[in-house]
Amino acid sequence: PSGTLLATVAVSGKVCVWELPSFKLSSSWSVDEQQVNVSESNRGKGPALPIDVKWWSDEALILVNSAGQVTVPSLVSRRNLLGDSPEPGQGITQADRGHFFILECERFSRSHQQSVSRE
Repeated sequence: PSGTLLATVAVSGKVCVWELPSFKLSSSWSVDEQQVNVSESNRGKGPALPIDVKWWSDEALILVNSAGQVTVPSLVSRRNLLGDSPEPGQGITQADRGHFFILECERFSRSHQQSVSRE
């Protein structure tokens, strides 16, 4: 938010925070260090990697992972500011000063609708 930090997510899932304009690494943590409770539907599919990152504030990020979970980890403690469990969400549409908006939609295929209507 203040423009003095840059957050990145590597293909490995590692999250890094860089100081600007020096590009000095301020903090980083691996997927294992992110401590996200993975939902039952994602068990056995490997680690839930971060796929989207935005700023909650200068002290916290908003992370969305490949299991469709949203967390707001503190940069200092790395604890989820939203509580012990992640919130559901596929991507962050907009984030600004401690607020974020997630637009979700459901998609049904024609074959799914037909099988439901027969039951």
